[in-house]
Amino acid sequence: MLTGRTLHGGIPTMALGSQIPRPELLRTPRSYRSRRRRKRVRGLILFLILVVAAIVVWRVLKPAEKGNHELSSADKTSETNNDSTVAGHGDTALNAGRTVDRTTAGIDRSRTGSRSSVTGNTGSVTRPTGDNADRHTEKKAADKPSAAGPTVSQPVKAAEKKETARPPVVAGGSPAAVRRLISRGMDSLQQGKLLEARELLNRALADPQTSESDRDDLRRTLMSINEKLVFEPVLLHDDPYMRAYTVKPGDALVKIISREGVAAEAGFLEKINQVDPRRLRPGQTIKIPTKVFHAVVHKAAYRMDIYMGDPDKPEDWMYVRSFPVGLGEYDSTPVGNWIVAPGKKMVNPDWRNPRTGEYFAANDPNNPIGERWISLNGTDENTIARSGYGIHGTIQPQSIGKSMSMGCVRMLPDDVNLVYDMLIGGKSRVIIKDR
Repeated sequence: MLTGRTLHGGIPTMALGSQIPRPELLRTPRSYRSRRRRKRVRGLILFLILVVAAIVVWRVLKPAEKGNHELSSADKTSETNNDSTVAGHGDTALNAGRTVDRTTAGIDRSRTGSRSSVTGNTGSVTRPTGDNADRHTEKKAADKPSAAGPTVSQPVKAAEKKETARPPVVAGGSPAAVRRLISRGMDSLQQGKLLEARELLNRALADPQTSESDRDDLRRTLMSINEKLVFEPVLLHDDPYMRAYTVKPGDALVKIISREGVAAEAGFLEKINQVDPRRLRPGQTIKIPTKVFHAVVHKAAYRMDIYMGDPDKPEDWMYVRSFPVGLGEYDSTPVGNWIVAPGKKMVNPDWRNPRTGEYFAANDPNNPIGERWISLNGTDENTIARSGYGIHGTIQPQSIGKSMSMGCVRMLPDDVNLVYDMLIGGKSRVIIKDR
């Protein structure tokens, strides 16, 4: 149906019935308006929930952030305090300090001067004093990197007991008595009782019923303990294997060794005290060993174990550390008991090949035995008639852990240098075992 209406100018127009507005369509249904209101209310509630949650999270994280700032500040304070030398309870911090400059050109040693100790509830803190403090300050200022390369300079420190590396020892395969001994030793170690821990773990290592896996773990743990007690300038007042010595006017390391009957070379005292032997000063305290060093070579494992103790009581020896070795080809390294020959240790030796007659001078870089020679004399029926055997270095590091020598015991250069300073002619025993 067409419906007419008049627009401006009186001109009639026609419209379809479907184009005529319906009153019911011009009004919004009540149910639709209600749904829109509920939707807005739900959105508002969700927004309020998110705001409240954000406030709660902010309040929770704010104290933690503050705590982190405080912890960071404490860490900085701790780093600052670590510039001083600290010795734990029961330790005697040796005042035989030195300053070590490590550059690309090598190592230069200089004297740090006298030190004073400030004792508090946490131990003994050692710092340079007097004129030495001024030199220490000037030294730190001069240690900035230069165009030639970085230079690091710091006083040698006696580390705290809690810094000792403590690899876990888990008893496996050993009888209950050994496991209890190991457990007691590890408890003592965790409590910082290094001497007690070493004694208990050494007893477990010496027990013939201890399993091989436990022995490996025990050696690693004892090596970490002895790295501090033997090879660092740290002395516990009741250590049965080390004692303190106060340097006297006119003293030198060789004089101290001779007068005090020390069973070690001067190079060993220099290493464990970290001192310059040319700058010993009266009143300075160093530590010296009270027992003799010995070596036990296990052929099957290509390993040398170093011990300390009475030469005539190997059952009471205290394990110190281990080194890898090379041995004689065709099983030519003889087992048995030996002693380091008196007066036959040599630095930078010459050598003649007993098979070919070829001669190598002392300074020849091709000398197969390296720069150290420790001659051995046999002391039992299997070794007493043998000669020419010894412990020496090598220019073939790949031969360590193999049977490539003519019967002697080979060691890496740095290892044999240290062992040379530990074993003494006429005193140190060397035992070579198949296993």
